[in-house]
This record gives sequence, C-alpha cells and structure tokens, in this order.
Amino acid sequence: MLIPFFLVAGSIFAVLHIIASELYLYWRFEWFDIPMHFYGGLVVVLGIFALASRNFLVKERWLTLTVSLVTLMIFASVWELYELMIGATVPNNYVLDTILDFVMGIAGATFGYYFCSHFYHSKI
Repeated sequence: MLIPFFLVAGSIFAVLHIIASELYLYWRFEWFDIPMHFYGGLVVVLGIFALASRNFLVKERWLTLTVSLVTLMIFASVWELYELMIGATVPNNYVLDTILDFVMGIAGATFGYYFCSHFYHSKI
C-alpha cells in the first residue's frame, strides 16, 4: 500500500512544484515554500518506507526516525544548494529562510515517519 501512496504523493509534489515555478509562486509569496518543504519531508520518508516495504535498497532495520531525518537532511541540503544556484533564495533573509526550510522539512519527515510507521507495522 505504501508504494502507490508514495507515487501519488510524489507526483502531486512534482506537479505542485512545476505549477509554483511556472506561476512564480515561490517569488510572489515568500511563504509558499514553507508548506512545500513540509510536504517534501513527508514525501522523502514515504519513499524510504515504500522501498523498505519491497525490500529494495532499504532494510527494515533502517526504518528509524534518525535514519529518516538524516536522509531528509541530505535531500534538503541538495535542494537548498539547488535553490541557491537558480537564485530562488531570499537575499536579505537567506539564513533565516534556510533554517525555516530545514525545520519544516524535519517536521514533515517526523510526521511522515509516525504516519508510515503505523501503516508499515500494521501491514495495511
């Protein structure tokens, strides 16, 4: 059940990001990336659990909050570098914006971890 859920959630995330980029929503509304970082953290953890549910690349013993957060931080760091390279940063508030992005990603990943743990362990 987690693989289809991950694919749908990931597709929705990708479509939202494309629409937001095309309509300049990240630049028009400085707050717009906040829910996207939360949702991105959730999608990363869904991916970890989806892979583990099929024993593909992720071992069941790796399904811990720590591993989920470390994985999220790797993805978030790469994303922040991408934002910096394309000029999608808030120049006068870069450090605060980046910290908030990481915090929202961690919040989304934590929510995703507990959500997925429930479904993974109940084998739904």
